[in-house]
Amino acid sequence: MKISTSFLLYFLVLLGNTCYSQISFWSGDTLDFIEPPLFPQENIKHVKVRWAELPSTFLIGCAIGEHKGILYASWATGPEGVKENGPLEHVKVKRSLDQGKTWQDEQVLAPVVDGMYNHSHGSFWSIQDTLNFFTASFTGHTSGIYDGVRIFLTDLFTERFYFEETTQTWVSKGKVIDNFFPMDEPRLLPNGNYIMSGLNKDLKAVVAISSKDRPDHWKTVSLPQKFVKGYPEPTTFVFENKVILFIRNYEHPEDKDYFCYAISEDYGETWSPIQISDFPATRAKPYGGFLSTGRPYLVSNLNGRKWICLSIGAKGTNQFSTIFRLRPGGPPNPSYFNGGGDYTNQQWAYPYVIEYQDHLFIIYHSNKLDAELTIIPLSEIEKIVK
Repeated sequence: MKISTSFLLYFLVLLGNTCYSQISFWSGDTLDFIEPPLFPQENIKHVKVRWAELPSTFLIGCAIGEHKGILYASWATGPEGVKENGPLEHVKVKRSLDQGKTWQDEQVLAPVVDGMYNHSHGSFWSIQDTLNFFTASFTGHTSGIYDGVRIFLTDLFTERFYFEETTQTWVSKGKVIDNFFPMDEPRLLPNGNYIMSGLNKDLKAVVAISSKDRPDHWKTVSLPQKFVKGYPEPTTFVFENKVILFIRNYEHPEDKDYFCYAISEDYGETWSPIQISDFPATRAKPYGGFLSTGRPYLVSNLNGRKWICLSIGAKGTNQFSTIFRLRPGGPPNPSYFNGGGDYTNQQWAYPYVIEYQDHLFIIYHSNKLDAELTIIPLSEIEKIVK
């Protein structure tokens, strides 16, 4: 299947209360999305960060952050026989002192409390000389899918932890955002506030907006939405005066195989309706943003979750021009875990990205069991992208 230059990321831009205009987010030549080209492998690294082993089994929601020259990688996990978003889920973390080449032993970041108060994956934020971690906190477990919507049975909120350097431990500062599951790190807005995208307990796309750089002061804004079901899992692009959410499409009534999107022109306070884009997608979480070079990027899946891909665009624009597969071949066969469902499928998925010391660090899971890291010099991107 060839997709022409008219394809890819058509966004509606809000012009008034009822009038919209289309803008193309694609500037490249015709591409083959059945099998995009492989990113040249000579000068990039693939590093195993975590291996599944008892008593921890599943792994979801990798995140990566940097603070004072140290890299931190986290994920949610749980004991054998327990699946994601369920009882006894908690967050673990590793550190790397050599720019991601090797990783120290696991440490508990956000534990289970009183045997029922659980933590799921989240995002790092280094600010004001402190490394913070925002984690989804909940009790009980998800109740399954009813009428296409999966709802948390009980409480859901974002809890902030910070790394206490003197004791080398993670300390909770308690609830900071009610009814919010964070999906990416805070992004700076032109007005000085920060914005995070996420979802609420009814599995609707939501953003959280800070009061300047205060890590404990946030408000939430829900997006108008009619058809996004399941887990929306958005990612945030801040381009000039626009904020664009790129949203996992769990099931659109017309076409479930394309990402959805929404746009704000007032720093996240109000939003256009969620629309279907022309960007092919798998039901998996995307992650995107802008590099220091000014290029937009997006890490997402194609071919189910067997290909994890990097899309890159021209400097100073919100347009993509090419896409590459990051890994040769497909994921390895799933390891020993016998939990069924997604854990027996081959997949690289759920990416999270940071830029550090002129490199792109892309972390993601393998088969919802192991954590993998791909490290790409920005110079390699410049060699091959228009």
